[in-house]
Amino acid sequence: MLNWLKSLFGSGGGRPAKTVDIEAHLSAVDPASPLHGDAEFEAWEDGGWSFEAEVEGPDHGPPPPAGLTVVIDGKLVGPLTLRGDEAELKLRSGQGVIPVVPAVGSTVEIHGPTGVLLTGTFQQDR
Repeated sequence: MLNWLKSLFGSGGGRPAKTVDIEAHLSAVDPASPLHGDAEFEAWEDGGWSFEAEVEGPDHGPPPPAGLTVVIDGKLVGPLTLRGDEAELKLRSGQGVIPVVPAVGSTVEIHGPTGVLLTGTFQQDR
């Protein structure tokens, strides 16, 4: 009965406990490229989840190129949207679908018109 009440009213009024909290630091495949970025995936006990990927150019330099996409473990996740001097993709449960659920060790890549630009591996967030 207590679990049923918690499901109706929540447990303590806060968000359910996180079950997954992983991130990947994205490095340029071409060492001469000034691009860098991050990706993060979080999931909660209630089945909710959040995914974010962000790519930035150099400080005071040009923004990332248009037409970037996020790929996790070989599956297309979606396009990044240019916002000022960065490109980003934000997905949330209830607002979209993520075609692959990342885990520790999953590879995330940022693809551009010429191929893979950035790559990283998901690790436990510290």
